[in-house]
Amino acid sequence: MLAIKELHKKFGTVLAVDNVSFSLKQGEITGLLGPNGAGKTTTIRMILGIIQPDAGCVLFNNESIDSIPSKLFGYVPEEKGLYRNSTALENIVFWASLRGYSRKEALDKGMEFLELMGMDSIAGKKIASLSKGQQQIVQIISGIIHQPQVIVFDEPFNGLDPVVQDKFIDILKLLKEQNRIVLLSTHLLQLAAPVCDSFVMLYKGQSAFTGLKSEFFAALPPPKYHIEAEFEYILENLEKWGIDEFNRQNLSYNFSSSNLDVISNMIKDGIIKSLKKLEPVYPSVQEAFIWHLQLKEKKL
Repeated sequence: MLAIKELHKKFGTVLAVDNVSFSLKQGEITGLLGPNGAGKTTTIRMILGIIQPDAGCVLFNNESIDSIPSKLFGYVPEEKGLYRNSTALENIVFWASLRGYSRKEALDKGMEFLELMGMDSIAGKKIASLSKGQQQIVQIISGIIHQPQVIVFDEPFNGLDPVVQDKFIDILKLLKEQNRIVLLSTHLLQLAAPVCDSFVMLYKGQSAFTGLKSEFFAALPPPKYHIEAEFEYILENLEKWGIDEFNRQNLSYNFSSSNLDVISNMIKDGIIKSLKKLEPVYPSVQEAFIWHLQLKEKKL
């Protein structure tokens, strides 16, 4: 377990992190949420030992991270740290060699990860010629290739197209199965929610929420559901059915609703001829944050 205890950090007169505490467990993915300037990056850098806290500590299995080998940690920063005139595989091999891998081990493991992500075709291409999403994949692999026990991702979804997003989510699930500790800092709650077990939300350097995913969403209004369906006939009085924000093309509707019972009854009554998609639409990080902040203020 990684325990973050009462972290405090000031830069001059600016209080960046104020008494933040939470824990990260093995085999779990924790989402680190918050608007820009909330203290997420400063917290991450203290967890990794990049900067020292003014007060508080970070413990890995009850030992200070100062005494833990750095190779036990993996970090995928938001800023690209790749060599643009080197190939994707050369970049991966370089970072793996810094973590003690032989060149052959790094080559084999690098290709294994690229194939897993469906990106083996970019192995010999220079970073400068790759798309932003492809560069992000190389960065992700470079940060986890040495199989660390603790992995921190800072905005990893940025630049990833939907297909590669799914591949990355598969990597997250694999890390979870391997009993790793994963901290995922992101603004994209829609993508993080399905894979996260818990959330930590920061605001102005303080904790606005710390707890399980179920607790996080239980405090929010019920989610709307995005539905794509084909109906038996044109619907009228859509508000009666709890349908809003809809688009219609002939008998096909693209709409949202917060009432799943209505959708279920439509299917039973044969009104919905074909249900093509049904998925929850989570609030943005900003919307969730505002809601939790309002709850916190009510408790004060």
